[in-house]
Amino acid sequence: MTRIRIVIAFCVAIIVLAALATVSSAADTKLYATLSGKAEVPKGDPDGAGTAVLTVKSSSVCYVISPKKAGSSFAAGHIHAGKKGKAGPVFINLWTKPKKVSGGKLTGCSPTVKAADLAKVKAKPSDYYVNIHNAKYPAGAVRGQLTAKKPS
Repeated sequence: MTRIRIVIAFCVAIIVLAALATVSSAADTKLYATLSGKAEVPKGDPDGAGTAVLTVKSSSVCYVISPKKAGSSFAAGHIHAGKKGKAGPVFINLWTKPKKVSGGKLTGCSPTVKAADLAKVKAKPSDYYVNIHNAKYPAGAVRGQLTAKKPS
């Protein structure tokens, strides 16, 4: 009888954990950006391009940024508040210490972010942009407006 209770408790625990994992991943939101130096304000790297995929979680943002022709070391990456063509203030720091491209990508997760700020980005991603900064373009090498629609 004790063995049956242990098995039942184990099964219940697995079901609860699976349900929690589903709820957690359902709360994650994917956002995308097509990066270019020409979109940066003021102008960034004229040859620079790339893509960004952000996963907005409950208290952080994880990123996979693939820069092209914009260098291999970046001092910082941010989400800024600002509409297309307008420079705006840093809204969320993705990273603030130099980071090197590895395997063609910059990857990681931001430090903890306020849930209210994440909710704003999720609600209206086009009001925000992602950019990355390098030594040659300290104001921003490449930039792209955020969108919930995956680029084709």
